Amino acid sequence: MALKAALCPSCGASIEIPSDTDKCFCAYCGNQIMTQAAIAYAKVQVDGVVQTRDADFVIRGGVLEKYNGSERVVHIPDGVVSIRGNAFAGLAVEEVSLPSSLIEINEGAFRGCNMLKKIVVPNSVTRILDDAFRGCCLLKEIVLPDSVTHIGSRAFSSCSCLEEIVIPDSVTYIGNEAFSSCSRLKEIVLPDSVTHIGSGAFSFCACLEKIIILGSPYIGSRAFAKCRSLKRIEMKNVPGERIAGWREFRKFLNNPLKEYSSQPAIRIGKVHPFANCSFEKAEVLEEVAVYIELTSGHDLGEFIQNYYTQYYAQVENKRIEEKNKRIEKENKEQAERQAKYYRRQGLCQYCGGEFRGLLVKKCSRCGKRKDY
Repeated sequence: MALKAALCPSCGASIEIPSDTDKCFCAYCGNQIMTQAAIAYAKVQVDGVVQTRDADFVIRGGVLEKYNGSERVVHIPDGVVSIRGNAFAGLAVEEVSLPSSLIEINEGAFRGCNMLKKIVVPNSVTRILDDAFRGCCLLKEIVLPDSVTHIGSRAFSSCSCLEEIVIPDSVTYIGNEAFSSCSRLKEIVLPDSVTHIGSGAFSFCACLEKIIILGSPYIGSRAFAKCRSLKRIEMKNVPGERIAGWREFRKFLNNPLKEYSSQPAIRIGKVHPFANCSFEKAEVLEEVAVYIELTSGHDLGEFIQNYYTQYYAQVENKRIEEKNKRIEKENKEQAERQAKYYRRQGLCQYCGGEFRGLLVKKCSRCGKRKDY
């Protein structure tokens, strides 16, 4: 295990850490740190990069802690490897140029910058953490490089002017509500590198019409909920059990088998609104294409027939169960109405027979005592 010199971004202590791990802990303050970021901090020190370039920037150990300037167009100095949380939060910057030395953008770094219109992320950045660009309502364009692997929760939430976002093949994790309320997004293509789509990741994207999922990620609850313009979903090799609410999704299907081609795919026709699912309230959804890989020797037609035979059996069993419950309820209500009528007539409430006896009255028909 190779050890490399590094600096802890939290306490500034000189440490040695294994270079073949993504994360580690500082032996002095105990905080978790990103390995490559800590190594880069040490390199900044060795190369003699100054700690503070000018009065506008507060930079320590390669970490940009705060921007105190008033410029609308900001160029962050070279040597900065991390932007600390809330460093630009709420400021009236319009454009930011990030250095090629940058590795991560921390929590809330640009949160609430409602004048920010453009930002280019360099190829060195690997992680964009929670709330990094949340509420940047004028942000129209952002380019994510192939180096980014992690997009944190609410990272681009409420970027209401964002019209297009290209998720690079390097991304593996998309956090909860990462792109929620991006109301101008129209199409999303998620590469096969993505393994996790968090809850509500693309929820409330009012103009989103098409989703293409190339891999087999876990899709969290309400990941695409309230996308009221959603018309088409393409999922390649996404097992049903990896989609939150899949049973509820199938329950509301209408005319499930619309068409299928010679490729291993199932195309599902028009879908009614449904709840408690990754695609809740997709009210104009017209088609869902679920692509399924079949092992050799299996016939597609036979697979589809077996799949929908099982599906319709579940639907029929549910229908019969609901019918029986309805009949049971109606019979109970009718019996209660009849007993109420018999009591008003002074008869036995169970069978309608007359009572006999002076001290203890019993029904002449069923023999039960009068209990009212």
